[in-house]
Amino acid sequence: MHLLKKKIIEDYLLIIFLINAFLFNAYRWPIDGIEKYPVNLYLGFVLMSILAMIKFLVDHSLHLSTKYFVKILSFTFLINFLFSISQPLCQFGMKKMIISDAILIFLATISFDISVKSSEEGWKKLPYAAMFILTSLVAFCFVEYFAPFFWPEKEHYRDIGLYSGILGEPSYLGWASVTLIGLIFLGSNILKIAGVILWAIIFLFSPSGTFLILSFFLFFYFIFIKARKILLGFFVFALIATLLYFDLTNFGFFEKFSGYIFERIVTVFVIINPDEFLIKGHGYYAQGILDSWNAFLKSFGLGVGHNRMGCLESYPGRILDSLPPDDQPMARGGFLFAKIFYEWGFVGLLFFYFIAHTIFKTYFLKRNLSQEISLFILYICTATWVVRSNLYTDHLYFVVALPPILLLMKNNKLENK
Repeated sequence: MHLLKKKIIEDYLLIIFLINAFLFNAYRWPIDGIEKYPVNLYLGFVLMSILAMIKFLVDHSLHLSTKYFVKILSFTFLINFLFSISQPLCQFGMKKMIISDAILIFLATISFDISVKSSEEGWKKLPYAAMFILTSLVAFCFVEYFAPFFWPEKEHYRDIGLYSGILGEPSYLGWASVTLIGLIFLGSNILKIAGVILWAIIFLFSPSGTFLILSFFLFFYFIFIKARKILLGFFVFALIATLLYFDLTNFGFFEKFSGYIFERIVTVFVIINPDEFLIKGHGYYAQGILDSWNAFLKSFGLGVGHNRMGCLESYPGRILDSLPPDDQPMARGGFLFAKIFYEWGFVGLLFFYFIAHTIFKTYFLKRNLSQEISLFILYICTATWVVRSNLYTDHLYFVVALPPILLLMKNNKLENK
């Protein structure tokens, strides 16, 4: 019995967690009556709570490093809470912040402890688990294609050739599929071939802007970080960006090839030249940055509090005026980088510095599979947060990546001494 429990903890909880993490927002129940903010109960939270009960049935304690992690995390949330109540900027969202703090600390604790106690054999199963998850997501896209009446609310996406199956919208499928494909590519050669096929299917059934941009980041990772072809990576990046920019400003071939994809990708360039790209790119991305910078200044760099983005008025100006009135509130939470900056201020900047520093420090170190997977997760999460996604709980697998990377850095430091 003891060996069975040990096997479950070391080899299988990580797989169950990964499946749950990518289905976290597949379904949600709205909860009314808490505050002005919309609050939802997510399927993933229910499943994660069940997973937590299973975990504590087979393993009653937390690892020592998990206890340190919880203390640091709780202290960080406490500081953020004190910052938010010390300034009368937001008149609502306090209850939601407190509930969100407790939930995220709980979920992060479970995620971290599962990762710490997983064996290398458990990590080796992750590419196969990713293959199973992505195949299931693609299968549901086919279900939506042949039986669209199951998801009548997504008709406007289907009208432009985008399917997402059980996930809420094509952008969710975009970031989830690219992350899963990256994990698949870290497996065997057969898995790599299957990953390419699945990528091609998603490109045909749901070529959202999120999927295309993150696919570029995925390509860049395997050249620049995995294969360590630094010069080739910079060359490819500069070449694609230059060709795309000149096509957008002079030739228009890409716009004729796919107007939908064109409008999504061109949004990136609205930051460089709003006068040229504002109408085409809609300006959601730029407005999110402006709103976050406005919140940063008004809060004196302290942030407005966890999960309270949108409690301030949007930054006025030409970009906001260009957005449809019904879509203006959406611009404030279009991508997680802006949300973190908006809500956490300087602490959010330190968080992104930590990620960049960690990726840089581990770049040249020799890595086993668990550390390679973890480095990829840190990288693709950062890319996703800059591109799309507005929920912290969408990326719980980020926490899973921390223990192997921190252990790698610790061992390297000890060896250098």
